[in-house]
Amino acid sequence: MSPSAINRSTASDENGPAAPGSLVSAHSIFGAVLAPALAAAAPGASWPTTLSGVTVTVRDAAGASHPAPLHRVSPSRVDYQVPATAAPGFALATIAHGSVKYATNLNILNTYLHLSQADGAAVTCAARAKSLCLLGSGLGDAKEVTASVGGTRVPVEVKAAGQGQQEYHVTLPNSQAGKGKKVEVVITAGGRASNAVNVTIK
Repeated sequence: MSPSAINRSTASDENGPAAPGSLVSAHSIFGAVLAPALAAAAPGASWPTTLSGVTVTVRDAAGASHPAPLHRVSPSRVDYQVPATAAPGFALATIAHGSVKYATNLNILNTYLHLSQADGAAVTCAARAKSLCLLGSGLGDAKEVTASVGGTRVPVEVKAAGQGQQEYHVTLPNSQAGKGKKVEVVITAGGRASNAVNVTIK
């Protein structure tokens, strides 16, 4: 097999579509070297479109090419943001450094929310003891956002949480309080459900 890369959500580490503005990680497969040097990270809050000589260009379904902002690059992984101006549809994301290029497929939808599965991703909001905070990426242009905890629909508030990320403040239902068991939390945005995150409510 030829060296290449595969795209996964930076938040959930799952394959699947991405929304404009969402965070994506390209992972090396079959020995592809995605960056020419050791790992490097964007030096500030404004991410560059060239980092350690690496670029990612997204050619969208309309045929337009967009340089992608880069968060981190390494020989085995490149973290980037899908350009906010990329049109929905099947796209091609090309990772390049010097004369080396790897083209990867990317399916862009208006909204496709991924929630973080990392340890500590779900925490009690400091300001609201009965609220849960989840990090996600891929809200896109969705205006209607709902949440469910253990199958119970609950209020949710969305806040910006850094480039390409959102923080979802989910109100915990009284029916689940004090049970000390794991429940599934799902956010639905633009009519599409996110991946489920398992949370223990104490």
